[in-house]
Order: sequence, then structure tokens, then C-alpha cells
Amino acid sequence: MTENYLNIKKMKEKKKQSEKSNLHNFVSNLTKEDWVKNFKEEKRIVIVLDNAKIHRAILTKKVAKILNIKLVFLEKYSSDINPIERVWYSVKHKLSTKYIENDTYLKELFRHYFHIYTTKNS
Repeated sequence: MTENYLNIKKMKEKKKQSEKSNLHNFVSNLTKEDWVKNFKEEKRIVIVLDNAKIHRAILTKKVAKILNIKLVFLEKYSSDINPIERVWYSVKHKLSTKYIENDTYLKELFRHYFHIYTTKNS
């Protein structure tokens, strides 16, 4: 890898961290009254989540509570009740049988198989 490529990569990472930090600061500084005022007309939402770290973050839970969003966490290792897991399994299985020449070809194949497995029963 060239030095220029590494510098660009570092700059992108810093930008991403900065954006996350800005969002975190913005959300953290809002009061419950701010949230209620802006979202009081919204209907109750229930979100089903896996056990990814970000889903269990204190900030996520705090915002969900303020916004009256019910978070329902799936059991650990419960891919059988998480439909997207079946799609990922099937796509990965198909991709594993192919010779991937480059990232463009990989993306094309991924889109193709993802489309097949997400529209099959539609």
C-alpha cells in the first residue's frame, strides 16, 4: 500500500470517529423535555434487535426509553428467528463456490444472490 492510500484511510477513519462523537454529543445534550416535545406525536415503536454491542449501548437504551421505544432483544445465537441470518447464510454459501476475480465481481455476485434470496417469497 502506498503512503498516500494510508493517509487517506486515516483521514476517513478520523472523520467517521468525529461524526460519531458529534452525534453522541448532540444526543447526550438533549433533555427528556426536548425529546418529548419533538416526538410526542409519534406512535409507539417496538424494535427487535440482535445482541450487537451498539444495540446494548447505554445511549441506545436511554434514547429508546425517552422516545418510548420498546427494545426487544433476541436470545443469543438465535439466528433461526432472525430472518436476515438465513439470507446471509445462503448468500455466503453461494459466494463460497465462486472464484472471485476482484471486488467489482464480488459486489455484482452479492447483489445478484441477495436479490434472489430476498425476493423469493415476495
